[in-house]
Amino acid sequence: MILQTKGRKQKAMLSYEEILTQNSIQFLMYLGAEFSVDDYPSVLDPEDPEALDIANRLVLEIPPKMAMLYDLSSWAKVLQRSYKRAGADKKAEYEDMTDKLNALANKISAYKSLWDGISRAGTFRENLRRELMMEEGIMYNRTASNYK
Repeated sequence: MILQTKGRKQKAMLSYEEILTQNSIQFLMYLGAEFSVDDYPSVLDPEDPEALDIANRLVLEIPPKMAMLYDLSSWAKVLQRSYKRAGADKKAEYEDMTDKLNALANKISAYKSLWDGISRAGTFRENLRRELMMEEGIMYNRTASNYK
């Protein structure tokens, strides 16, 4: 759903319950649309000149998305428990919520891997930068102490 506000398009926020009570296919489509990261491979490419900008953007985007995924997971656990307590009448809903919890766990795991990859790429780039500075200092007859 798209809302128009002051010349900008803005997505209408769904409640957690609305998100979690969608059928399983709609839920997976929602996760794919809201939590996809298309830039991931280029972040790790040291030859990509835009990789640092992409990594910086992702560092700002990932924490709030992870928080939402954890919140959704908590709500899903509560709903799953209520379906289990309802017994045979809600067996299908209970099974669907179990699948949704698995999908959330997979998405959280993917985001953790992405975070680790960005962290490693940043460390690699910083170490490379320091090595280049050291080589440059030696080439121009400077010492490393000039870079403190």
